[in-house]
Amino acid sequence: MNLTMKFFSVWFGLANKYYWFTVVEEVDKSTPKFVEVIKSGRFTFTKQSGTTAADMHGSTLALDFFSQRFVDFLKKAGVKNFDAFKLKFAKELSRIGNYYYLEPKDKLPEKKIKKEPLDISTFSLKDWKGQDLFSLKRTNWIFISERLKNLIEKQNFKNIRFREVIPIL
Repeated sequence: MNLTMKFFSVWFGLANKYYWFTVVEEVDKSTPKFVEVIKSGRFTFTKQSGTTAADMHGSTLALDFFSQRFVDFLKKAGVKNFDAFKLKFAKELSRIGNYYYLEPKDKLPEKKIKKEPLDISTFSLKDWKGQDLFSLKRTNWIFISERLKNLIEKQNFKNIRFREVIPIL
């Protein structure tokens, strides 16, 4: 096990020029089964704000969405341990290209670290099996290895940021 290995969560930038997606249909926010509805293709997305398409966008559902270009890059880089669920867009966004909700197949147990003012979610290095892309159980966050981060950075994707995540040894 390489103790110098670094890991990162993938985040969208907070620039207000990039689209922020919202759902056209009425959503019951008290019972958020959003992922299941997205996977079934029953939501229609439109933009809540922003003027520009990017490779990663946030949404009013607190979920992240990725461009076709990003999904194609992952496959070309040999990352295959995820499912990609295509979003359906309202007519006014029909020309921005395809976007996807990504669901990593590898979900590591979530570990909480008490750190003021918030608890921080991380994972145990002993649970990691060398995947370049994974998630934590009960979360929708995407984590990547340093190797994959370096490859992503070379692609000049728009609106993709990284936050280092320190695992528990």
